[in-house]
Amino acid sequence: MGERFLAPQAWLDGAWARDVLLCVDEQGCWSAVRGGATEDERHGARLLPGPVVPALVNAHSHAFQRAIVGLTERRGSDPHDDFWSWRDRMY
Repeated sequence: MGERFLAPQAWLDGAWARDVLLCVDEQGCWSAVRGGATEDERHGARLLPGPVVPALVNAHSHAFQRAIVGLTERRGSDPHDDFWSWRDRMY
């Protein structure tokens, strides 16, 4: 079994919830996040100080490049064409 944490308050589903149990599996992934933890569920969980809010997701992706492949990645007829020209075409 992984680790368990208890947040006295946490932002869940667009509202503040109390006694939120956060469980992490052996691989380090969240396995459960639920409010209203019972006394038994709280036992042995590490208490987190203060309210807990979800972190921003790292949604950085280059998937758009697959969509535009071949549409902008070419040199134009202008001899002064450079990276910035390509960037302008991309946007």
